[in-house]
Amino acid sequence: MADWFCDPGRLERSILRAIAEHFEPSELLPMVERLARIAPPGSPPWAFAHCKLAELLLNTHPWRAAATARLVARKHPSNDLAWGLLGLALTVLGHYRSAARAYREALRLAPEDPWYAHNLGHLLDVPLNNPREAVYWLRIAFRAEPHVEIAASLAQALGHIGRAKEGLRVLRRGLRGEPGSTEHQALEAWLVERIPTTPKGGRPGP
Repeated sequence: MADWFCDPGRLERSILRAIAEHFEPSELLPMVERLARIAPPGSPPWAFAHCKLAELLLNTHPWRAAATARLVARKHPSNDLAWGLLGLALTVLGHYRSAARAYREALRLAPEDPWYAHNLGHLLDVPLNNPREAVYWLRIAFRAEPHVEIAASLAQALGHIGRAKEGLRVLRRGLRGEPGSTEHQALEAWLVERIPTTPKGGRPGP
């Protein structure tokens, strides 16, 4: 077996190079699992390997991904990535309230990260049915990163609290003049339908 495959530091650097070179997940997984086994428990290479392992397992083995991320969060409670991955895995599993708690902890540790705020906001808006708090977090995310997906989530939450006109402006700003996906077009049509009409008498319609 190659020396680099037995040394945690060298193996971690090899994994980082493989990530930079866009290796397929199936190629990365054996390397990451090896590092998770040989790295001293609690060490930086150990934490890196377990976080990457959780990320790679999210779509195929979400329960194992959640357990792996939780292991790092317990060993390193200040690791915001571990909390964020735990939130993502719990979301895939449908444990929405636990996922929201994980994202809140990630945000406490990394309040500047727009994707933690977005993921928490989207959870609050849709499965947890709390669009008003969702708007708070989604505004934070959109100010930091006006990505189209964040714009769409904020626009939808605004529509849910009766501010469809503002939501439409947010969505169109996020799209930057592009037509967007089928889902974005459907969201735009939904927002337009929710904007109250103003008849000639000047009083808004229903």
